[in-house]
Amino acid sequence: MINNVNTSITVIIPVYNGAYCLKEAIESVIKQTYPHWKMLLIDDCSTDESKSVIEEYVNLDTRISNTYNITNLGLYGSLRKAVDCVESEWVSILMQDDHLKPEYLQEMIGLVDKYYPQALAFWATEDEIDENGNFLRKGLDTARYEIINYGIAPWISILNRGCIWIISGSFTSRSLLLENPFKTDLPHCGDYEWLLRVIRKYNFVYYERPLSEIRTHAKQASAINLKSGRDIQERYTIIKQNLLDYSEDITFAAVLSICFRSAKLITRRAIGQLSRGEFTFLILFIKHIILWLYLPFIYKRGKEL
Repeated sequence: MINNVNTSITVIIPVYNGAYCLKEAIESVIKQTYPHWKMLLIDDCSTDESKSVIEEYVNLDTRISNTYNITNLGLYGSLRKAVDCVESEWVSILMQDDHLKPEYLQEMIGLVDKYYPQALAFWATEDEIDENGNFLRKGLDTARYEIINYGIAPWISILNRGCIWIISGSFTSRSLLLENPFKTDLPHCGDYEWLLRVIRKYNFVYYERPLSEIRTHAKQASAINLKSGRDIQERYTIIKQNLLDYSEDITFAAVLSICFRSAKLITRRAIGQLSRGEFTFLILFIKHIILWLYLPFIYKRGKEL
């Protein structure tokens, strides 16, 4: 249990050419019903007016600080640097496109008060908004709590289901992020790799109440990565490495299920692109369908060695 009044929290907002939406993200933190927070804005060599927005708010509120990368570190490089810079016990990560609802921090502190130290990582559901902030989809809102206990079973489930954890709006112990830093060579799926690594050792808490608004639009890096198939390449790399590193923890039947499901999903995406007359990444898709179908035999051979 923690003392709510003295809970030290830093909201980290990684920034890259985010001038068009950054003010909304910052304002959503300022409007929190829980006032005892700090904010770190970390800019990754933006070329737009992001610096002006950052300086405006740093001068406006003493709880807000900033740092500028000398070279472009990418999202996960920036997050690693930011976690090293802050001194708070708890860290919330908010992407520049997104908003926190006013009760977000108060609700998260309530979860920590209930489940810490049994769990060190928390996340909730989210509403979805478009580029202009218009409502698109409401997240699940049952107020249900679920402890996801660490171990092999949730690791296998996440291998099959994908990244169930939402990084934007996440609330995590800084010590956990320091002991398990994000890898910087996976610009799209770094959160997925981190989740697979951490779920084997630490408990998570999922709260089924939308406490953030996640923006979906064509300009964001994740949308660009999806269109180019970057997610397909990274996901294959991550799962292959997990299967080889922990081959004794998973059966051949489970590996077959994961690989065939992945190949099926890519096939659907390839058919979708073909139906739209898009052929740019078709070879990439076909290549990874073959790789997924062959991966169970790589796993089997590696286990026998």
